[in-house]
Amino acid sequence: MKPRKIFLPPIWLAVVLSFLGIFGMNLVYESFTKGGLLEGAIGAILLVVSVVAVGTPLAMARMIRKEHRDRQKA
Repeated sequence: MKPRKIFLPPIWLAVVLSFLGIFGMNLVYESFTKGGLLEGAIGAILLVVSVVAVGTPLAMARMIRKEHRDRQKA
């Protein structure tokens, strides 16, 4: 079986994207409490992009490690 190559973000990129997600969540919270549809939309986009960009490669790496561990046990 050919090894799968996945992109794991470097730690600095993961940290920057995490802060973007936190900033996006703050914008969403402010739009709920103070109003402001545009702020909420921008915050939601930042939040979704950061979660997908950081979470997807990490979840794929975890899934591949689990498959590899299961193959070694069998």
